Amino acid sequence: MARALSPSASGGKIESAMNDSLRWLALAVVLGFAAAYALWGRGTKEAPVDAGPPEAAHGAGAFDRPPLPEGPQSRLVLEPPVWERDNVEPGSHNDLSFTVKNPGDRTIRIITIKPSCGCVKPRMDTQIIKPGEHAELKAIYRAGKDKLSEEVGILLETDEPGSPKLQAMVKAKLHHVLWIEPKALSFGTLEPGQEAKRFFTVRQPDGKPFVLKGFSCSRPEFTFNAKPMPGSNNSKYYVEVTCKGGTEHGTLTEQVGMVTDLPGARVVSATLMTEVLGTVVAMPKAFVYAQMPDGSLPPLATTLSRKQPGPLKVLNVRDSLKRPFDWSAKPEGDKIKLEFHFKSPLPKDKPLQGAFLLELEGESPLSVPYTIMPPINATPQDER
Repeated sequence: MARALSPSASGGKIESAMNDSLRWLALAVVLGFAAAYALWGRGTKEAPVDAGPPEAAHGAGAFDRPPLPEGPQSRLVLEPPVWERDNVEPGSHNDLSFTVKNPGDRTIRIITIKPSCGCVKPRMDTQIIKPGEHAELKAIYRAGKDKLSEEVGILLETDEPGSPKLQAMVKAKLHHVLWIEPKALSFGTLEPGQEAKRFFTVRQPDGKPFVLKGFSCSRPEFTFNAKPMPGSNNSKYYVEVTCKGGTEHGTLTEQVGMVTDLPGARVVSATLMTEVLGTVVAMPKAFVYAQMPDGSLPPLATTLSRKQPGPLKVLNVRDSLKRPFDWSAKPEGDKIKLEFHFKSPLPKDKPLQGAFLLELEGESPLSVPYTIMPPINATPQDER
């Protein structure tokens, strides 16, 4: 089972804290994309084929079903209009073929071919279809892995008056022996000893019964209780997961294995995540600063305190990005004020994200993430 809690060794703890802290602090950067499409003339050039949205948006991009084309419809005819299959293996590559017929009395040229998802790669050997003739629209469709079914479309735009469109559809029901929903559970942030409960279901999509024998999990923080859903004939189980914050602090990511009697799914897994707080806290717990126009940055300062009375001592501080810096610790009563100062110039063309990793005496490592923004008047540079 995967385990991402701070190890017992000091160095290992710090590296774990580094990796975990960077996961939950990320600067949201929204990028805008624009695409330009040009209409081609009536020559013999091939129609441009749009790659479609990224495959990360598997299925139909940002929608579950490709919208039907608006406006006038093309006189071209698709046979079949829909490629539809059941029991498609998740992640499999499937060859598709549509016949595009021209029953009219004028030559029609296809000027753009655009799939609704990057999981479909269409192609045509010829895009000029004379009256009474036909052409083949072929495609390779890569099935998704995290859906029970999906629909994608291939949109054809022609040179007919009004630029009418035609859409070929791909409909697939994916074959999953077992379906887990959701596939990941987050228990949020817990204090030591605090409990939280979450739930997920495990079922056979075909409605056949199976036996959920037990769970395999290496972390004692998680316990499980599974019951068949009423009326499901043991084809669906309701699983309650309890997480209790332990004495070890940090972020924990665990894969739990579910053992069944199904030959094709002896063990299936889900992801469990939580963060257990330590007894030492930093205020502020993270930095977000912008550089001055000249690239300078004031020292970053935070104050450490304990939730319960006890000694507080900082043994060492490291930077997750290994940039050179100075640090100082100044006692202020029962607290400690920490200051960090970077020695080398910071990048001016993009944000800098990292974390200061604090090694504390008698405590788990503590991470103080930072995001340093470039000067407001800085001109972005192309990354080569």
